[in-house]
Amino acid sequence: YNKEHGIVPKAVGGASKNTLAVGYAASEEDGKLRKLAEDPVLDAMSADQIRKAAEMARKNMEEAAAALDFMRAARFRDEMNQLKSRLRDD
Repeated sequence: YNKEHGIVPKAVGGASKNTLAVGYAASEEDGKLRKLAEDPVLDAMSADQIRKAAEMARKNMEEAAAALDFMRAARFRDEMNQLKSRLRDD
């Protein structure tokens, strides 16, 4: 099809970002993503508070996906999964 119609494939321009930042919190501090598992606040949170934080991350993920901001949605998904994993580990 491309040869018949004289189409030459080319890469879409734009900055490349790491999409495999699994386990990183959705917020940024000083331009660096902080690893959620290393967050000392989680150690002080009760199971109920962690559940609420996971639910908030889920809602934020759905809102970001609805706004077609899939990179942000993926970060919230990763945060939600880390929080749920933390509940299973305790």
